[in-house]
Amino acid sequence: MKNIKLKPGGVISYVLENGVGTWYYAEIQKWIMTDWGQFGVDMDQESRTIVTDFLHNVLSEDQVEISQIKETIEALWADGKGLQAAFFLPMVFVDVANRQLYSNYYDVPIERAVLAGWEGKYEEVKNKIPIAQRYWENDSS
Repeated sequence: MKNIKLKPGGVISYVLENGVGTWYYAEIQKWIMTDWGQFGVDMDQESRTIVTDFLHNVLSEDQVEISQIKETIEALWADGKGLQAAFFLPMVFVDVANRQLYSNYYDVPIERAVLAGWEGKYEEVKNKIPIAQRYWENDSS
């Protein structure tokens, strides 16, 4: 497994879809739901279909595994870049079934740009992640 290539504005995100959680590392701008048309997503569909289309056809290239996240954090600390390692905590949580997006990203208010029928909130997301997936707390993940 290789380390994650750092991106300007890159954030770790966790998406819960059909009971399955998936990790992503993508630019924060990709989470502005109302702008997904620029990625070729048909914005005239039902909102869950829009989200599924985006996740599977656009964001799939940004999917990462916990082991990659952990290895990247370890490499950053080893290189004396602990401040950058702090950006590898989750900043976006999406629950597709409940149509919720939570963000604690400080600079781009993505929680204000959700699809119709969705709830967007600015709040801490780490506690929304299932305990078994909390790589920052759990060495066995």
